[in-house]
Amino acid sequence: MNILRLIARVHYANSKKGIEPNGYDVYLEIAKNTYVNWWSSPPNSVDHINIQYATNRYGALRTGKRLCDFKRLWRQIDWNIVDNASVYVSE
Repeated sequence: MNILRLIARVHYANSKKGIEPNGYDVYLEIAKNTYVNWWSSPPNSVDHINIQYATNRYGALRTGKRLCDFKRLWRQIDWNIVDNASVYVSE
């Protein structure tokens, strides 16, 4: 049984005004492996994505079960208050 965890954090980048928020880094942890992807404006729901899109973003999302778990975790993230939001689910 692998532990699947999704972590969303604000991404900061340099700008003319200094260091400012610039999207979100979303980490997908499966067991001891971590995959990260940057989202400029993450959608509230990823229910519309297919397995090919998910695999391009996160290489470990190759099965329908993992994709369903990922979508369930994503729905639990409140993007209005993300600072260090963590959600857990077991496969």
